[in-house]
Amino acid sequence: MALEASRTILLAVLVLLATAVLANAVASAAQQSTAPREYNILIVASDFDDILWARSVALNLRNMEVQVNLSVLYLDQDYPSASAERAKLKDLSFLWRYDAVLIPDLNKLYIHGGRLRQEEVVALLRYTKGGHVLFMGMNTIVQNWHPLLEEAAGAKVIGIASSMADTDFYDIIYNGETYNYNDTFGAIYLEPHGCQIMATFKRILKPAIIVNSHGSGVVVVAAFNPVKAVLDQSNGEEIAKLLASIIADSLARAKPAPLPTSYRAREILASAASTPLRVLEELAARAGGGLLGTAIVAIIIISTAYLVLLAASVLCILPRWARLILVRPIANYISFNSLDSHIIDTIRKKGPLTLHEISSRTNIHPRKLCWRLTLLEARKYIVSIPVSKGIAYAYAEDLPTALIAINPLYNEIVSLVTKEPGITIHELAVRLSLPPDTVLKACKELAAHGIIELRKVLIEYEVYPTQPLYQYIKN
Repeated sequence: MALEASRTILLAVLVLLATAVLANAVASAAQQSTAPREYNILIVASDFDDILWARSVALNLRNMEVQVNLSVLYLDQDYPSASAERAKLKDLSFLWRYDAVLIPDLNKLYIHGGRLRQEEVVALLRYTKGGHVLFMGMNTIVQNWHPLLEEAAGAKVIGIASSMADTDFYDIIYNGETYNYNDTFGAIYLEPHGCQIMATFKRILKPAIIVNSHGSGVVVVAAFNPVKAVLDQSNGEEIAKLLASIIADSLARAKPAPLPTSYRAREILASAASTPLRVLEELAARAGGGLLGTAIVAIIIISTAYLVLLAASVLCILPRWARLILVRPIANYISFNSLDSHIIDTIRKKGPLTLHEISSRTNIHPRKLCWRLTLLEARKYIVSIPVSKGIAYAYAEDLPTALIAINPLYNEIVSLVTKEPGITIHELAVRLSLPPDTVLKACKELAAHGIIELRKVLIEYEVYPTQPLYQYIKN
């Protein structure tokens, strides 16, 4: 009887404990569901005014009870870490940490590396499509124009407005309210193609602010200069509140998706970078700790470092094509550092340069330099071109200039091909008084770098200029 009573009491206690645990879990879940979501916002800034603008918008978001954390990606060309910061623009695993990316006034004249590159535009739009918000101002769209940006915005730029005097033509109408805007700051004319018009200009009846769905995300475009409107106008705080309202609506409208698997794996690898330290601590403890454990760990570290250095030495012995085959699979998983920035800047200013010329200018040992150059070439920051001394390295965007600078024959071929698109190898050989085989070899080298195009016609080749060559001539 006593045993039965004990069982009943124990069962009652267990039921009470289970009920308490369940009630606590429900309360915790309810508290989490009612707690306001906190949004992470990234401001891509070309100068300090962009940062002040973002802080003003963030303050208004918080006043609207939208909790935000603001981070800055500072691309000013005089900023020491600008190169490393710029590399993050095409890193999806980095971008995916943020609910919104704000690019209010990206001025190509002031930022490191100039206008947005193709791969950066693609990364930003893939990020947006994955359920995030992308905000762009007038100068971001105009100075970094790309058809993919217009497609994502759901509108085309059909004109640019400028004025010497302020009128009410470009005052902004939003929700029936009028917000003064100084005409002298400029504006753009947008032609909508499926986007939602949130605000219009007062007199010209063109969109002032548009919002467009892009995948699961939202693209917001201001057809005026949002930074100057907020910082240099007496009603700047009202404009900031207006923009904050639209950004808040866009954040609520976006539906974030998980990071794509390949990039999630990259994040896991990055987070695992600290694992070796924990492993070494465990090894030291298992080895008995103290001096003996520390000595064993030291031997392991020294041996590993020796093997790494040996691998780097072997890598430099290999031919260039073999190095690239080995490095390409891991190139995107190795972080971009200040040393890489220094190498790129040296090549860009002084290139094309050989390995030893770069080494003498950067004071980096050739063995170490060989490894970094292979990484940079695998990531397409630089390209290698054949020269009389072996291989020279040039900045990728300066390839036409570099190729033509190292070989007078290239210059002569490019000049003739530009003037007479479709000229044959035989005709080039006659004009240059050279054997056709020599001319064909030079043309194939230029074609391999995308400077010209070779088209086979029966037993002959016709030679045509490419877009990079036209761009080089234009500049």
